[in-house]
Amino acid sequence: MTDNETAQGVKAALRALAVAAALLAALLVASRLFEPKTNNSEFGLFDAGTSGIAAEPQDTIDVVVVGDSLALNSFWPKQFWGDRGYTLFVCSSLAQKLPEGYTMLSNALKNQSPKVVLIETHDVFVPFTWEFALLNELQMHLPILRYHSRWRVFKPSDLVTRPEATWIDPHKGARIENQTDAVDGEDLDEYLDQIDETSAAEEIDTQGDLFLGRMVDACEEAGAIPVLVSVPSVVDWSAERHNAVEAWAKEHGVSYLDLNLSTEEIGLDWSTDSKDGGDHLNASGAEKFSHYMSALLDDEYDLPDHRGDSAYASWEAL
Repeated sequence: MTDNETAQGVKAALRALAVAAALLAALLVASRLFEPKTNNSEFGLFDAGTSGIAAEPQDTIDVVVVGDSLALNSFWPKQFWGDRGYTLFVCSSLAQKLPEGYTMLSNALKNQSPKVVLIETHDVFVPFTWEFALLNELQMHLPILRYHSRWRVFKPSDLVTRPEATWIDPHKGARIENQTDAVDGEDLDEYLDQIDETSAAEEIDTQGDLFLGRMVDACEEAGAIPVLVSVPSVVDWSAERHNAVEAWAKEHGVSYLDLNLSTEEIGLDWSTDSKDGGDHLNASGAEKFSHYMSALLDDEYDLPDHRGDSAYASWEAL
């Protein structure tokens, strides 16, 4: 290669870098302009229900829960507060995948210093692609990639308005439902019979291992205790999944609670405590589950009782 060809190559590379830098700068500016200015759906926020924790006063959440609809329908903050007086917030969404859970956890840890973070484990077995993970990562840092359609509600005042969370979720992230659909008898028998199996383990793929590890690392860096939790689900859980999570937890030195092994102690009745044939708990099941978990977590981690503290007025009103 001649000196002239080398020089031309360097110039081309510099031009490419300049274009990339200009594009990145434009995306950063656009992200600043188009990101929602508060945490509710009226301002174009994607899945506003997952962002309620942003409006909670700083360092007032004792326990954060991350997971998909199993977590949404099982953890009832009202019950935890009423039983033991500590604060629990559910940072979950329907059909959540682990990269999204990592994002929700990262956002929660910006303003909160929970003592415990509960990571519901069904997500570990929900597949996603590397492309999905990359896009989720980019959206964390470049909100314009998620909120590009927010031009519909864009106002000139957005040019100078700083984002501020104002919407307080009255349910503290939970979505508890009252309907009942009993579990089929054969499904229930199979679920109960396989709990003691120990020979097989379902594979946790590379993506699941990576993002579960990232979530645990984020907890530890924030000074929170990560705990893997499997909520009772006839449809979604199995001995093979239990064994896989248990092995992962032991390898990484993380506590693991499989509440599928404690349905009798919880007092679950699958003829009355599921909303959809054993996939999710309903209000009755969530009340029993949360009552059991509130004591278990408090006994294990000595969580504070805030009842009577005026700083927690929104919790008194649950």
